[in-house]
Amino acid sequence: MKEQSFHWSFREFEKHERSVWWYAIAGLVVALIVVYSFVSNNFLFTVITVITVVVLFARQMQEPGVVECEVTEAGIFLGNKKYIFSDLDSFSLLERDDGVPVLYLHEARGMRNMVPIPIVDLQPESVRMFLRDFLEENAEHEQEPILDWLMRVLKL
Repeated sequence: MKEQSFHWSFREFEKHERSVWWYAIAGLVVALIVVYSFVSNNFLFTVITVITVVVLFARQMQEPGVVECEVTEAGIFLGNKKYIFSDLDSFSLLERDDGVPVLYLHEARGMRNMVPIPIVDLQPESVRMFLRDFLEENAEHEQEPILDWLMRVLKL
């Protein structure tokens, strides 16, 4: 019997087009944070803010890589990482408000991390039906995590 599998690729991260206004507002926010951290004698906060800005700027300069995803009966292969079903607690499949379906893998260990995987060029319902044979679907997870939404909306 032939093993059923799903294979697709997606960009490692979204590269956002940002206007001059976005940079002006972001610069003002960073400047206010730095001033506040000096006034409150919290120099560590200044260092963390500067490091965050440098990391975000460096990421903006990079082109997103392509990540390969394959869902098989042996597990889920995401780039060079393999998630076997016994290491996962559940999954959920949501559609973001921009219409992109995202598969979330809920890890069984640690801090209950969720691994988001955008589904591209496939019917998400067929992936859902396949995964139900191996994992429980988390019906309580109905919305995109607030941090993911915030990062996308703020174009970070």
